[in-house]
Amino acid sequence: MNNNEKTLSNTIYTLPQQLKNSKFVKLKGKIPFEQNWNYYENGYNYEEIKEWNGNIGIITGYNNLLVIDVDTETGNEITKQFPETFTVNSGSNEDYKKHYYYYTAFKVNSINSYDKSKNKLIEVKSGDNEKGMNIVIPPSIHPDTKNSYEIENNTEIKQLSHIETKGLIKLIQSIDKREDKKTETKKTETKTDNLKEEIDFTDVYKEVFPEKNIKGQNGQCPKHNDKKPSFTLNKDYGYCHSCDESWDIYDLLMFKENLNFVEAKEKLKNMYNIKEKETENKETKNNKFNNLFDKIITYDELSKTELPEPNWIVSDILTDGLTILGGKVKTGKSFLLLNLAIDIAYGGKVFGNFQSKQSNLLYLGLEDTWRTLKKRGLDIIPELPSNMDIITEWPMGKEGREAIQEYLKLKPETSCIIVDTFPKVSDIEKNNNQYIAEYKETSYWAEIAREHNISIITSYHLRKHEENLDPLDLLNGTTGLSAGADNVWILHGKKKGSSDAFFYQKGNETEELEIALKFENKKWLYLGDADEYKGSQQENELLNSFDNDEYINTKNVCERLEINGNYSKQLIKRCYEKGLLRKEGRGQYTKTM
Repeated sequence: MNNNEKTLSNTIYTLPQQLKNSKFVKLKGKIPFEQNWNYYENGYNYEEIKEWNGNIGIITGYNNLLVIDVDTETGNEITKQFPETFTVNSGSNEDYKKHYYYYTAFKVNSINSYDKSKNKLIEVKSGDNEKGMNIVIPPSIHPDTKNSYEIENNTEIKQLSHIETKGLIKLIQSIDKREDKKTETKKTETKTDNLKEEIDFTDVYKEVFPEKNIKGQNGQCPKHNDKKPSFTLNKDYGYCHSCDESWDIYDLLMFKENLNFVEAKEKLKNMYNIKEKETENKETKNNKFNNLFDKIITYDELSKTELPEPNWIVSDILTDGLTILGGKVKTGKSFLLLNLAIDIAYGGKVFGNFQSKQSNLLYLGLEDTWRTLKKRGLDIIPELPSNMDIITEWPMGKEGREAIQEYLKLKPETSCIIVDTFPKVSDIEKNNNQYIAEYKETSYWAEIAREHNISIITSYHLRKHEENLDPLDLLNGTTGLSAGADNVWILHGKKKGSSDAFFYQKGNETEELEIALKFENKKWLYLGDADEYKGSQQENELLNSFDNDEYINTKNVCERLEINGNYSKQLIKRCYEKGLLRKEGRGQYTKTM
């Protein structure tokens, strides 16, 4: 066993418990062995990496893990202001070179801080929603010094609050960006995110280094012309796997044209014709945050605060907030919404079972014509309600939400708005992070509902295949749809030729439930608990599959009902206990007359 293997077996178990839920990467020195190692899904878990006898890296950004890599004495002075946390000596001959581990309250972009000679003082290694960066961990061996990476402060990793995360990043950004701190302190500037948010890193790379080859998201490092591209690019930054260094848009110009930070910033603004917003003065900024901080209360204060009860529009199933109803095409979800609207307008029982509170409402039938709405309404009830406004068109996106706000000013007595369907009013952009786009859109509508203490119900389509899926996963989109809503209803299980279906519900204020419904005379009606209904349907199917004098056993029930053996035994036992079957011998039953 070599020294590295020996160190690994003795030391990896001393890592904090928190890190054992991380993603790891196999290294040769400091360089990952495998392609696309930085995607979280490709990382190794703790049990897998324990079997590796070489150097180990941890992938930052996963679970909001952030590691601060300090390489200079100046940077080390700054760390004295950092909150105490788990710390690693990086295996260098200089004892000031350390790694500080934190868990942040939100995702943090990478940050590089330099001195005037282009030496990196501090590097913040983090990640985005899919991938991160690599930091070498104990018990790895430094490839140059042959020293071990060792735990220096074996304390719990500090979990930073939202305010603490902001404070730490602000502290790091306060370090001079290639400006002589001793002579030009007053001119110190930090890298702001204003330009980073507007300029794509890949575009700057192509502009500044046109001679470099790019294949997909991989290119050549600005520092060297590697034959096999080792430089990964994305919208926000670049990372060289050979150098183990990250780059932002400023670094590219500072390196290529030997500019300082201020000069690079000005050139980028001119290149992309960007006028930077004026910075708020300190007093204004503090006042803005003070207004936010004034809203903070202690958990104890919350426990003693009287809060209003939910505004129940329909008992047990509908309160204020945003509710999304998912259903397949042509399975009756529009009829369900129209039934719901009429019942609420009259204060009737929804599905004939759940009592509603009589309320004024707005119904947006955006996939219907006036003729269709009139016919469907009169099919449900001969006299349609006068406290229910209807319309067949509405603007989309931000304009649509503004129109809702204006309508509520005109009719503040409105308690419920029903939108059929959500794609007709939403403006969800197709982009690389569809979850965020869908979450934002549903959150906008949820905020309107909460602001006015009303209920907004809207419909959405389900996936084509339902088998073995959790009901919440049936919505035809990402989980951002259900995450942004306060309540989710799923109408599912309706088979061709059948009028029966299941209604599933889960929400913030409502109890999780699933019931059976029947579509009859243009109305959805309550049949009972879903599990009980399914059980009775299966019992009837068993009884109808056999003659009165025919023996019934596990094997022939499996064959005729196409179910597995265990479920067959349970079904026979349930029918026997209910008196539907008579025992004729060991494992043999017949139907009772």
